[in-house]
Amino acid sequence: ASVSPPDQQRLDGLLARISRLQLDTSELHERARKTWSARSVMSSPSRTGDADPAVIAADQYNRLIQELAVQRISLSVLQTELFPKASSDFRAAAADAVVIAQQGILALPDGTIAKRSARALLVEALLRSGDTNAAGEVLRTVRAAPESHSSPKWLALQVEYELAKGRI
Repeated sequence: ASVSPPDQQRLDGLLARISRLQLDTSELHERARKTWSARSVMSSPSRTGDADPAVIAADQYNRLIQELAVQRISLSVLQTELFPKASSDFRAAAADAVVIAQQGILALPDGTIAKRSARALLVEALLRSGDTNAAGEVLRTVRAAPESHSSPKWLALQVEYELAKGRI
C-alpha cells in the first residue's frame, strides 16, 4: 500500500527521513570498515588453544556489513512507497533502488542469506520500475540455483511477476 502523503510538506519530511537513514547506513558501513581495518592491523594471531577473538570479530563484522547492505537496499525500495504507483517519481525511485540492489548484490558473498534477501529486493525493485523481463531473469536464476527454495517470499515475488506480465 502506498503512503501517498496528503501534502508536499509531509512528503518532503518522509523523503528527508529516509535519505537520512540511507546516509546513516552508509556512514555506519564506512565507520565499521575503518574500525575493522585498524583493529586488524593492531591484532596479532592468538597462540593459545582458545578461540581467537579476532576471528569471532571478523565473523561479526562480515554479518554487520552484509546486514547493512541489505538494509540500504530495503530503504531504497521503501522509498518508492512515498509516491503513487503510476507516477514518474515512483518509477525513478524504483530505478534508483534497482541500481542500489545491483551494487549491493555484487558486494555480498554467494550462498549467504543476505545475498538471497538482496536478490528478492532486486526483483521487487525491478517489478516496481516496470522491468518485468529483468525481474523474470532474476527469478529464473534463483530457481536454478542449488540453494533455491520455495519460501513464501519467493512464491509471492513469482505471483507479483506473473501479475505484472498479465498472466494471472
